[in-house]
Amino acid sequence: MKRIKAWIDKLEKFYPPGYAYRWELAVTTGLILAAVCFSLRFLPRLDNAVSGLYYYDSAAALQLVPNVTMEPFHRLVRGSWQFFWLPALSQGAMAVSHYCYYYRDTRSIYLMRRLPQKKLLPRSCLAAPLLCLGLTALVMAVLWLFYLGCYFLAVPPQCLPSL
Repeated sequence: MKRIKAWIDKLEKFYPPGYAYRWELAVTTGLILAAVCFSLRFLPRLDNAVSGLYYYDSAAALQLVPNVTMEPFHRLVRGSWQFFWLPALSQGAMAVSHYCYYYRDTRSIYLMRRLPQKKLLPRSCLAAPLLCLGLTALVMAVLWLFYLGCYFLAVPPQCLPSL
């Protein structure tokens, strides 16, 4: 637990100075986890499609339906990514929130604009949201690879659709 807390504390450099970033991390994490949980509905769809490839014969043995092809992967996985737009849109709101933080809370927007490092203001407003967008994309890529692996493991080779 100490390691996780230390890792979270290292993320502070991506946020505006003095910004209460922990709630933002909790909201982003919650949205990503909710999107992951929603995308797991791919697995029952895959199970239903695979069970459609088989039938029980008179001896109550499971047999493969002759000359049947599995539904293509892209059709099965379609719709699994619907809720990943929530973390993406929330990061846009977080970037606006970071910028407004300099106006409302610290009232240092004019100081930030006059600093010799001109990129400090956009970097402090956009670094964390861009990092979270990258994390969301990485989670989606890992899930896609996991789903693809499940697809190829569950479908018999003779039932795979042709390219």
